[in-house]
Amino acid sequence: VLMAVNNNREFTPSGGTHWSLLMYKIEENVWYHYDSAEQLNYDEAQKLAKRIHDSRFTSGMPKFITAQSTQQNNGYECGAYAMAYAEEIAEILSRKDPREIKAIN
Repeated sequence: VLMAVNNNREFTPSGGTHWSLLMYKIEENVWYHYDSAEQLNYDEAQKLAKRIHDSRFTSGMPKFITAQSTQQNNGYECGAYAMAYAEEIAEILSRKDPREIKAIN
């Protein structure tokens, strides 16, 4: 399961300044967070993972891994990076590549 994460805490249409990608690997029961800006969205991703985890499973903190991911060199390409991570993960899964999806370059 792939989810885009935004740091919009006000829930306004123009709010938020950063996008990242959150992936849930069902077979491992683990959440992976891919962020192009040194984990700027770490708190938001962890809250989202916990909220979804608690609604589907028992309460408590789910296993959450900060995945290695390529870092952006500016302050405006985070959305493109999040979509590129999603595309790479989908490609790996479609090939049924046996390697773990823990780092995206």
